[in-house]
Amino acid sequence: MEWAYVAIGVIVLLVLGAALAKPSRCTICGNAIKKKYHTWQIGGKKHHLCPHCNSSMERKQSKQAMSKFK
Repeated sequence: MEWAYVAIGVIVLLVLGAALAKPSRCTICGNAIKKKYHTWQIGGKKHHLCPHCNSSMERKQSKQAMSKFK
């Protein structure tokens, strides 16, 4: 009977570990992240972005770089 408690404990830990392993929502727009996400350093904190917000951030960063270039 003791082994059953150990087995249940291991299963619960695996499920919790899998749930915490990858981000589930974009920190900018809040949309669910399905397969691919991107990590950005914004204001000293790591943010996980969906592909749409990632492309927006890339455009913004490129625009800022080009304005400094002129």
